[in-house]
Amino acid sequence: MTEVIVSQGRIGDRGAGMIEGAARTARALKQWYDVEPSYVGKSAGPANDDWTVSLPAAEETLSGLAQAVSASVATRRRTVLAANTCSASLATLPAAFRAYPDCVVLWIDAHGDFHTPETTRSGYLGGMALAGACGVWDSGHGAGVDPGRGCAGVGADRLGRA
Repeated sequence: MTEVIVSQGRIGDRGAGMIEGAARTARALKQWYDVEPSYVGKSAGPANDDWTVSLPAAEETLSGLAQAVSASVATRRRTVLAANTCSASLATLPAAFRAYPDCVVLWIDAHGDFHTPETTRSGYLGGMALAGACGVWDSGHGAGVDPGRGCAGVGADRLGRA
């Protein structure tokens, strides 16, 4: 059985349409899997804020996503997440790794999302998502992804490099 979880709360979103994009993806997944998606979070518009503002503001959505993913994987369902931004990974990847410690993440994005509060120049929460899920910095939402065990960010800036 498949469960579709949809992030609908702002988690550092800087661009318009990100929340609607997740909702549209959920509608397609509903037809594909013939299941009713579970929606988490309350929609809010984008903002060009720093992670120190967007992370606390996303607390309710991130906690809700972690709970939804934990409950889904605990029942051994195929869990599909339609997220509005990479920042959802701060809470959802640790939840998945608690249930499946040997799982592997293949991160394909325009950037590696492996910054920390100390290395980010933009302050964008999404640019720190994978590093937070790996425990390189403490987002307050857990860790568990082992970057030394094959977990790698593959961004456009890293493609083709050894």
